[in-house]
Amino acid sequence: MFGLGSSAKKIEPVLIFHLGSGNVAATIVDIAPSAPVLLWSFRQEMPFHERLQFDRFRKGMIATLNVVAQTVQKEGLPKVGGHVPNQIIMVMASPWYVSQTALLKYDHKTPVTVDMHFDDIKRFLHEKKEALKNNTSGGTAVLVEQKIIQTSLNGYPTAHPYGKRVRSMETAVFLAMLGAEVYRDVTDTVTRVFHRGPTTFHSFALASFTTMRNLFASEENFLLMDVGSEVTDIGIVRDGVLLETISFPRGKNFIYRSVAENLKTLPEETRSRIELYRSGSSNTVESGRISAALTAAGKEWQEQFLRSLAGLAKTTALPHAVLMTADPDLGEWFRVVLLDSHGGEFTLTGGPLSVILITPEQLQGHISLAPGVAPDSFLSLEGVFAKILASSSPL
Repeated sequence: MFGLGSSAKKIEPVLIFHLGSGNVAATIVDIAPSAPVLLWSFRQEMPFHERLQFDRFRKGMIATLNVVAQTVQKEGLPKVGGHVPNQIIMVMASPWYVSQTALLKYDHKTPVTVDMHFDDIKRFLHEKKEALKNNTSGGTAVLVEQKIIQTSLNGYPTAHPYGKRVRSMETAVFLAMLGAEVYRDVTDTVTRVFHRGPTTFHSFALASFTTMRNLFASEENFLLMDVGSEVTDIGIVRDGVLLETISFPRGKNFIYRSVAENLKTLPEETRSRIELYRSGSSNTVESGRISAALTAAGKEWQEQFLRSLAGLAKTTALPHAVLMTADPDLGEWFRVVLLDSHGGEFTLTGGPLSVILITPEQLQGHISLAPGVAPDSFLSLEGVFAKILASSSPL
């Protein structure tokens, strides 16, 4: 058993919550080793809604978060001596946040020290916070994330800009905001269970991008995709910078609803029928019906995906490489649907998309699992992200 007593191996536990559009998960990860270790994890599905109504959807997420937090307290904390870790990190997936990347550029006729511009960046972020706080609609958003994701000096990216003298500087700052109500409810729920609130909030977009950039260092240009339960996100990474993210309201639950409507059955029953079909256990008639229903649903999802790509392609040429996260039940199916789409027509080369589905197997060597912990690509990515955060300097 892992613990924090004097006889135990010294560990540095971090508690991470993942708040998705269809489930809430938590893990306790030890970030002391070079490859972090997931010591414990738990995932709980949110209530399934045949028709989405946002207020009810939000309340379902908060209720599920409460269940997961209580489970952390009863089952997870004993793995680390019963103590709440110093860091409680909340990773929010769509649709719980909105984000943007601000590109700040500074040019000079003669070289100047770049440090002065980091003061400019801090003022910019302070003004952003104040603008949100004083929003005329009553403060509807909270800025929870502000991270420099790249700095270029005289046109060249650098990880160590401080103290240098240059003629030009460009800094990409990633910003993420939560709705004030979501921020309040999440904070209150965590505080009630652990007697203190979250340490930090992060978007899954930044967590995924930061980790992918480290794991796939040779890929400077790619599409970053997350197929959630209710929402699909697409991000453009160009020259190592997450330039833009967009979403469309079609995730894996859209597939389940569409197939259920086609088969005239309930979505809950559809899940098991699709699972049997994909495992080769359905009879011929059943296989034909499910195959046709999945094909129809896949085409409709592809149409939304292609419309999103067309919108992105109006402002920049798109890379052909795609790094994708998705739940394991339909992850491989979505990968094939992407390969069969005509998305490559919007890329620089015009060739077919190259799609990599991130799986726990691909993260081996970057993350370890304690005995009894189930593989989970999302929590593994976020465990690596927590390690990166611990070793990076604040803004």
